[in-house]
Amino acid sequence: MQQIGVFTRLAERAGMLLTMADWYARLAEAMSARWHDSTTPPPAPFPAFRSARDS
Repeated sequence: MQQIGVFTRLAERAGMLLTMADWYARLAEAMSARWHDSTTPPPAPFPAFRSARDS
């Protein structure tokens, strides 16, 4: 869901791929209505996979 949100915001800001951005926005709405936990932020990465800036 986070990736869909990023894409739709960037597409709208750039004024490009607006039809696809609209479709993705509707897809995100349908997904969040079906799976309520889909809108929660992703868990933090496992410590071994974090970048130095995340520490």
